[in-house]
Amino acid sequence: MIINHNEVGNGIAADPHVPARLRTIDEQAARKPLLSDKELPGPLSLTILSGFGAMSRLDGNSGYQTNHAGTLYGRSTIVQKIAPHGTIVCALTAAWIWVGGLFPETVDVISRSHYRAPVHDRKIRVFNRKSPYRQIVRVGDLRVTTPARTVCDLALLPEHSSDDGTIGRIIMDVMMEYRVLPADCLDILGENPFWPRVAVARGLFEELEQS
Repeated sequence: MIINHNEVGNGIAADPHVPARLRTIDEQAARKPLLSDKELPGPLSLTILSGFGAMSRLDGNSGYQTNHAGTLYGRSTIVQKIAPHGTIVCALTAAWIWVGGLFPETVDVISRSHYRAPVHDRKIRVFNRKSPYRQIVRVGDLRVTTPARTVCDLALLPEHSSDDGTIGRIIMDVMMEYRVLPADCLDILGENPFWPRVAVARGLFEELEQS
């Protein structure tokens, strides 16, 4: 399955809420989903643009144009610049692509490789799990787990059972937005009974199925 969307807009250069002096970035830079402070008009531009909501900061020197994160395709182009080449985006990062919100603190990918260096101050968190073709879609040029597989991966996260409910809310957001049924997730978990924390995840979806 391949998902394509029309190109997102020109971001900062077209944002009427941003002062004109801060919209003077060249056309090529305006179309980039990620911008560093070197591509912005002035050393404090990233801070100021973040204050106006035109940029969402990733680290001290770069961020993504907020309007790019307003569409599924736009979010995929942002993650494509961050995730290691050749990986499959999963878990919290896949959920961000599907429903948006705050950019996660980790970049979650399925891969057989290990990545020690952080990217934009975020750890690359690697999961080496079986990922059949039917559980992967392509959003633009990025490979992402399907909404159902993404929900399963979220329920399997070690922090799911101990966090403040954030991951649970993300699970419900993805399920509601893409009409993922508990049975869809139980089927995936049933095919992989030896995944860590699968019993906890099954309990969640069985409870949802009965509610």
